[in-house]
Parts: sequence; C-alpha cells; structure tokens
Amino acid sequence: MNAAKLTAFIIDDNPSDIELLRQLIGEARGGDIEPVGFTDPQAAQAEWERRKPDLAFIDYALGKESGLDVLAALRAAGRDLPVIILTGQGNERVAVDAMKAGATDYITKEGLDASILERSIGHAMGCHQMEVELQRARLLEQHHAYYDGLTNLPNRTLLLDRLQQAVARRRRYPCPAALLFLDLDRFKPINDTLGHAAGDLVLQSVARRLTGCVRETDTVSRLGGDEFAILLSRTAHKHDAATVARTILNALAMPFVVDSHELLLTASIGIALCPDDGEDPETLVRNADAAMYRAKEHRGGSYQFYQPAMNAHALERLRLEKDLRQALFREEMRAYYQPQVDARTGKITGLEALLRWRHRELGLLLPADFIPLAEETGLIVPLGEWMLHTACAQGKAWLDAGVGLQRIAVNLSARQFRQGDLLGAVSKALRDTGLNPRRLALEITESRAMHEAPQTVAVLHELKAMGIQLAMDDFGTGYSSLSSLRQFPIDMLKIDMSFVQGIASAPENAAITRAIIAMAHSLEVKAIAEGVESSEQDRFLRSLDCDEEQGYLFGRPLPAHRTTGLLGITRFWQMQGEIVWVK
Repeated sequence: MNAAKLTAFIIDDNPSDIELLRQLIGEARGGDIEPVGFTDPQAAQAEWERRKPDLAFIDYALGKESGLDVLAALRAAGRDLPVIILTGQGNERVAVDAMKAGATDYITKEGLDASILERSIGHAMGCHQMEVELQRARLLEQHHAYYDGLTNLPNRTLLLDRLQQAVARRRRYPCPAALLFLDLDRFKPINDTLGHAAGDLVLQSVARRLTGCVRETDTVSRLGGDEFAILLSRTAHKHDAATVARTILNALAMPFVVDSHELLLTASIGIALCPDDGEDPETLVRNADAAMYRAKEHRGGSYQFYQPAMNAHALERLRLEKDLRQALFREEMRAYYQPQVDARTGKITGLEALLRWRHRELGLLLPADFIPLAEETGLIVPLGEWMLHTACAQGKAWLDAGVGLQRIAVNLSARQFRQGDLLGAVSKALRDTGLNPRRLALEITESRAMHEAPQTVAVLHELKAMGIQLAMDDFGTGYSSLSSLRQFPIDMLKIDMSFVQGIASAPENAAITRAIIAMAHSLEVKAIAEGVESSEQDRFLRSLDCDEEQGYLFGRPLPAHRTTGLLGITRFWQMQGEIVWVK
C-alpha cells in the first residue's frame, strides 16, 4: 500500500448505491481514499492497469452477472488486493460463498454507515497486508526449503527431486547416473579448536571446490553438517565416477586457509551407480551412504563403490520392523505428556500425548526412531488407536481425581485418515473411557490438511460435530493461505518449532511467527507456539500476544505418574530469567 491517497473501485449496477458508498467512504476515511465507481464490470477491468486500485467493493448481484464471478475473474487474472463483497441483506450462505471465492470481507448495504464501513476497510486492508507479508516471508522460506542456508547449495530435498528426475530419464533413455556421498574426515576438531565460525568458512570453501569439480548439469548438494552429495547425471562408464571422485579428493587435499590457519582435510566418498546399485532414489541414497561408511573404515581420504555386502544395516531395519509389529502385544509402548501453558496467566491449559517405545534391547526410543517406519509399514494405525485410547483413559483418570485439566491432545497421522475407521476409532475411545469429547483435542499437520483437502475437511467437520477440539500442527510449513484455512473447522494453530527456535536470530522466522499469530487471531482461533526453550523466546511470543506455549522451558514430556505431580502446579512465573513453578 502507498502512503499517498489510495484508490478504491466500486463495482455496482446501481448508480445510487455507488454514490452512497462514495459518501460513506469520505465520512469514514476523511479523503484518504479516492472512490471510483463502475456500473459495468468490464469497464472496471479495462481501467485496472491504468488506475491500479488498492481496494475493491463488488456488489454480490450485478444484474445477470454474479459479483463472485467478477471476483473469480480478478483472482484468475492475478489481481491481488483486498476485496469487500456488498450484499443487499445479511445472508450467511452469501458470506461463506464470498470467503470461499477469495473475498477479504463482506458487508450488507442494509443499515450500512460510516463506522461499519471504516471497520470493514480496516479489517480488509489489514488482513491483506498480513497475507502479503506472510507470502513474502514464505517465498524466502521456500528458498530455504530447497537450498542450504550456509553454502547456498541444493539441500537434501532438492537433491532427491533431481535424483528422481535422473531415475525417470534412465527408464526412458540409456543414460546411467552416479550418486556420490561425501563426508569430511575429522572435521569436528576444526569446530572444537577454531570455533564454528571458522568451520563454516571451511564448509563454504569445500562447497566451492566441489562445484568446480563437476559439470553444470551435475548437482552438488549439502546434506547437513559436513556431509555433501554429488549427482552425476550422465556417466558413460564406472570409471567416469571414479575419475570425478579422484578429482574431488585432489581438490580437497589442497590446504584451506582460515584466519591465518592452514588446514588440511581429507574426505570419504561412497559411490552408487544407477541402474547397477538401484533404480530408485531411496535405494541409491542408502547404498551410496553405505559405501561412504566403508570408505571411512579405510581411514578416510578414499572412495568406495557400493557392494551388496555393505547393507548389513538393512537387516537391522528389518529386525526393527519385526519388533515394532510385536511392540503392542509385548506392552512396550508408552505414553508421555508435555504441558501446554497459557502465555498470559502461566496456567497449564492442556497436555499433548506423545508416543515412546520402550524397546526390550535398545531402551527408550523417541518417535524419530520408529514413527517413519510405522508410517511406511502402516503400523501407525494400530499404534495411533492405542495412543488415542491410552490418552483418553489417562485424561479421564486425571479429571476424576479432581485435576483441572482443560484438554488432552493426541496427534493424528496421515495413515489414519487414509486407512482404517478414524471416526469409529475416536468414538470408541471416548465411549470406552468415558472422556467428555470437549476435553479431547486432535492434532493434524498442516501438510496433511492441505493434501486431499476435501476428504480431510469432511472428516474434521464430523469430529468437530462430536465436540472435539481440533488443532493444525506444524503450521507455517505447508504454505496455507488465509482463505484456504477458513474451510477447516480448527480451534488452534500450532506454530512450527522451526520458526519459534529461530525467532531471536532469524528475522524471517520472527516475521512468519508474527504473521501466523495475527492470522490465528483473525480466524478467532488460538495460536500455540511449539518448541519454546528459552525465556527470550517466551518474552517475544508474549509480546506478540501468543495465546499458549509448549516446550522444554515449561516441561519435557514425562510419563503419566510424573505428570500427575506437575498438574498440581497452578502457574509459572519468571524469576531472573528462569521459569519457576508455584502451587
């Protein structure tokens, strides 16, 4: 928006209504908006590029044409501005249709006055500005989603996408490819002795040298830490990959100079060939990684081609899958609970139930150790049902004991939506345990909500009709818009911890967090920040009027018997930067 006078288009087939709206705009805004009226939508569109309006009012009924059709045409043409739909009289169906079509707000002509118009204009322009800022931040975040922030090389996500393309080409044309996994040998002492800043400079230099060793059609990526991968998209022979590997080792053998320190590095490289060592990205990645670890066993500074005998860890995965299939029968699963806290009062508002696996040999395993395997094999469905029933039973037990617990939250997986009877499982858990549905909150990730949205929305509406609270988890990572969010009957937006943990050091994370909280409040739902670990993060979130917080600052996930004592605490206070719980 410009600081100068703004332009508002009024599209209405009734000249009297246009004149009335002009007068009300003048009364409401004191002359800072210039209204331009059109009785013909085509005339308005013809003037669009010349006048470039900042705001538009569109009548719902334009003679034979619908105002929503005009709105749809504007959006299809990329006209990104706040649009307020005008209706003859209040109608909830019209309001819903307008919002689904992309309207920013709607007002009724009946009883319209300057104060109502002023509120609507302020709301519409505020929401639009928020979306513009959020989109700008998301574009930056999208770049971060595909490129490494330190070296600006493609990251793992983009590497896998290009590897998938290489595999697809291989199926159509005889063009072998090679995947090289590279890990720097003994890199940790550089960080320990010279500091992480020096280590980062070395990694940036490594990235430049690797890029100089390959063709423009190849892909050099950083996977994280001191691990890199190189995709050679077209290799005629096995020895071509070996030649590149030797070139890389020679390039890295040259000294690195950082702050007058001369550093010598070596690297270990594992090579997997397509199609010999795999015809899908997952197999190639797994085999290149196995070959790299074999190179490390040879004291580094070398490369190894993949051999089938290197896949011993694949057998370990099969064993873990076998144990996971028996985990429920052996009663090895555990439910842990983490508090959610009201940011204003410090009171515990709810608990999130989190799954843990007490493996008979490996000890306590965190979700990252087994949930991906459970999702892949479909075992997440019985595990999810067990977790739902256990959490409901424990919540009912706490409530019967007189604990003032507002809600208990359980995560839903993508598989639970696609297979199994989710509604039946939830109903059964509530019926068997006697937990009031209003005490249960179900969390679904933003990416899952946006995927196959119509089916997801239908299920969520049925859950909502049961009285269950709904939360959108990991919000900020799925690129949702304000208009798309309106179709979901949610009660809470949970800000993804990746944004929260970076709010003090990354301005773009702070901007996204601020925008998400504003978006939640515009939808009249609660904003819950995940992963809060420091007092600095807590103060920042409270300054943004965040509703609730969750993270290690307030408590780690604990088993039920240890959580019971925590529920006896009424609130927390900050004393000298530390969180102190009080009775």
